[in-house]
Amino acid sequence: MGVRDMTCCGSCLRYLMMFFNIIFSIIGFPIFVFGIVLVASPEWFMKAIDSKEINAILQDVGPDVLRTAAITLIVIGLVTFMLGILGCCGARSGNRCLLGLFFTFILIMVIAELAVGISAAVFKGKVEEILKDTMMDYFKNSLNSTQDMDNFHALERDVC
Repeated sequence: MGVRDMTCCGSCLRYLMMFFNIIFSIIGFPIFVFGIVLVASPEWFMKAIDSKEINAILQDVGPDVLRTAAITLIVIGLVTFMLGILGCCGARSGNRCLLGLFFTFILIMVIAELAVGISAAVFKGKVEEILKDTMMDYFKNSLNSTQDMDNFHALERDVC
């Protein structure tokens, strides 16, 4: 069945898939660019935030955590952008190979998300224990005064 032999419903689905994949690409590209800017100039990000609490947290965790987050944003943004382009080109041309590749990548992403979700549910106690130990170590090492602890509790009440 060629592209010209497509029914009205098939044509509508093709254009709908193209529309959503274009949106997918439009969302992925800025994430990718933001990650690159974050790797290239973390000082700019620190100045742009202009929040004492967030800047203090970012300085406490160090540049390695910020760099890791930036690289993660680059990978997520690039995969999202490329997957959107792949789906859009596959839908536009009707090429079974491109559509099969698109489906395979989407299937891999769904399986990975399910694996992470199931792992988080199965190892919930272990994850909570690790997070609790990490937070307690952070409090013991960095919050030395009662004023620091009061500021943290005030921030926690505002957020929660």
